[in-house]
Parts: sequence; structure tokens; C-alpha cells
Amino acid sequence: MLEKNQTIELKSALTELYHVEKFVEDICDEYNINNSYFGNILVALTEAVENAIKHGNKNEAGKKVTVVFESKPAGLSRYRCTLPLTTAPSRR
Repeated sequence: MLEKNQTIELKSALTELYHVEKFVEDICDEYNINNSYFGNILVALTEAVENAIKHGNKNEAGKKVTVVFESKPAGLSRYRCTLPLTTAPSRR
């Protein structure tokens, strides 16, 4: 198996979550992943993206959430969800 990465970038809006399902579905189809795993992956990744939108980006649609699928030659694959870097407010 070749190393392969796939990425989607979403606006920070809950209406964008349907893109996550399509992303997971396409990857599961490509790698022949069992339907029971598909459901587990979908729930975990949807929850991660929803948390990133709500808590990380505070529902600011101008911010993005990036989801990356990484497949390694040894067969180990993973999903990664990232947020843009922001400056924390100063505390006085």
C-alpha cells in the first residue's frame, strides 16, 4: 500500500458536517473498510469536527477546520482534525 493523504477543509459551520460523511464514505470505499468500522469512524470524526467548530472556532464561519486522512505503507491509517492558529487573549 502506498502512502496517501486526503484532505478536506470546512467552514466552521455545523451545516458543513455532511462533507465529513462523504469524506469518510469515500475513504472506506477506497480501502474496503467494513460497514461496522465505517459507523465508528464516522461518529468519532463527526464529533471531533463538531467540537472543533463549536469549541475551537466558536462557530466563526470565517475560520476553517481541516481534516486529514493519512495512510501509511505499513497499513496504519489515521484521521487528523486541525484548527487555525489563533492568539490567546491576554489575561490581566
